[in-house]
Amino acid sequence: MTVLAVATDGPETRSRIPSFLKKQHLSLTVLLDDAKGRAGYEVNGVPSLYVIDRQGWIAGVPAESLGRDEKKLGQTLDGLLEGKPPAKRTLMTLQRAPAGWGEIWQAPAEEMIETLTIASPLGSAGGEVAALVGERLRRWSATGVSLGDWNLRIPYGEVFGADLDGNGKRDWIVAGEVLTVLDGDGEQYWSIGGGDESDRRVGILAVRSAHGGSPGEILIRNGDSIVRWDYKGSPAWQKSGFRDSTAVFQGPGDTLLVQSGSRVEVLNREGRRVASNPAPPYCQLKGRLQRDDTHFQEIFGDPDAYQQVVETRYDLDGDGANDLIVVDPPALVAYDAAGSVLTA
Repeated sequence: MTVLAVATDGPETRSRIPSFLKKQHLSLTVLLDDAKGRAGYEVNGVPSLYVIDRQGWIAGVPAESLGRDEKKLGQTLDGLLEGKPPAKRTLMTLQRAPAGWGEIWQAPAEEMIETLTIASPLGSAGGEVAALVGERLRRWSATGVSLGDWNLRIPYGEVFGADLDGNGKRDWIVAGEVLTVLDGDGEQYWSIGGGDESDRRVGILAVRSAHGGSPGEILIRNGDSIVRWDYKGSPAWQKSGFRDSTAVFQGPGDTLLVQSGSRVEVLNREGRRVASNPAPPYCQLKGRLQRDDTHFQEIFGDPDAYQQVVETRYDLDGDGANDLIVVDPPALVAYDAAGSVLTA
């Protein structure tokens, strides 16, 4: 194991570093801080401590390393020294798209696109692209063929595609002033919200399609609570204490990852908290990438980058593992599960 120190001293005080090391009986390599060398580590304060594994991944984020969880840090170091991969790795920088990425198709939009979403292939049906344009929901196939549009009278909001009832057909969930669930023909199943002022905005945290015989569900935020609605439009459970929640993603074994402040809470299917992990400071959980049945990568990014999109559902290079796609306008970059940049 190698220990490196990074000194934040300016040119006027760097000459004091050797005497300081001698006084403290320290024998280690000291690097001099600059913006170029610091890039990719999201350093927001000192002291900060990072654990880097043998492949160059960040295996211990600062919040785990500054006295908050010394036992977990010790376990991480022991495992790395034995040659074991960490249970999670952290990618803290987003690169620009490599040259060679080209346009597949384009479609005209007479009005501004408020929301854009991609629905994964479902059974024999291919993937779809859907967008809120004006007060209409417009849809295209994965090859750019127009699939028509529906007039929803919703000028803005969020759109999700999922098979909630498990009938093998795609449903559409639209959230604005109300939460509306539509079938594949645009017919309304049910809706909630639209009451007094406190209910005017419905915030969707996550949508889960039906799988393994279990029906789908929708997670929404209501004040400081997270509520899980079943596919029929009835609340299954409500969990309070998440006023600062910023992101929710599906975890392994039907768990949910919820970032609330500086922690990532793990909830089981019944809404009970089963674990709590630190999040990198000043970062927002953007997604998670499954490596195998027990290992995953949490992907964090800039919380103020509202146009930044992270996608982890697709295998671009055909190696059997999902890849990481980052859209950070005007650029796009894709990584494989090992963190290497994929090129076209």
